[in-house]
Amino acid sequence: QGEDWFLYMNPTVPHGPDVADAMTKPCLITPDGDFSTTNNPNGVPETTDWCVEGMTTPDADGNCDCMAYRETIKTRAEGSLANEDLGSIWVDDSIGAIYSALDRTGQLADT
Repeated sequence: QGEDWFLYMNPTVPHGPDVADAMTKPCLITPDGDFSTTNNPNGVPETTDWCVEGMTTPDADGNCDCMAYRETIKTRAEGSLANEDLGSIWVDDSIGAIYSALDRTGQLADT
């Protein structure tokens, strides 16, 4: 804290794959691969390491789940499955989650 730094965010949402299709995939499956086993040699998903306030919710086992959040995107898009409708909500929420995390951790003034 106290040191200025730069954050670069490059969301995949407006570029592909199809946003409606991406929303049906497990949360740790990304265009860059399956992150459920990243840095985990035994292949067991570490699903609590990637929780994002406002974009994931704990499931019954305490693991973070993004599927309930993704359903809110569909609701807010009022039934539209167009990439631009779903994607703009998803990107807006992502920026909001970053802003909240920076604020919560006292780093907002440093970016």
